[in-house]
Amino acid sequence: MSHENTNHGSSRAASDEQCATTDSFAEYGVTDGADLIRDAARELGASETVTVDRALIDSVEHAFRTAFLRESGSQTLPDDVDAALDDAAARTHERLGDETHDLRTDVVPAFYRAFAGFHCAYRTATPPDEDAFETASGGG
Repeated sequence: MSHENTNHGSSRAASDEQCATTDSFAEYGVTDGADLIRDAARELGASETVTVDRALIDSVEHAFRTAFLRESGSQTLPDDVDAALDDAAARTHERLGDETHDLRTDVVPAFYRAFAGFHCAYRTATPPDEDAFETASGGG
């Protein structure tokens, strides 16, 4: 189920400030998105070329859930993070599904861009900007 373009309030009030994908999760103690990417890639194991299907996206989503909990020191996911993960899974499958990509250099970064992009949108109560999904690491 997708939560796209809805406000999933967080502990932070909506504001007009810019939300960068690198620090989208700072309010939860995750100060650098690169740490989430690194942890999720480690959780997934070996780098390989894969055909992106729903099962793979589910594994990537689980890896990011685990990485977020580890990095934030939390026992549970905040609602806005959980919703952003769900939407990132749908977006990544929509963009990369049934194609062959490198897991570590293509799929994991694309998932993170979608995850952080949706989370930024939920924090600021504005729909995700398509550019947020395309910028970090050069496209999606």
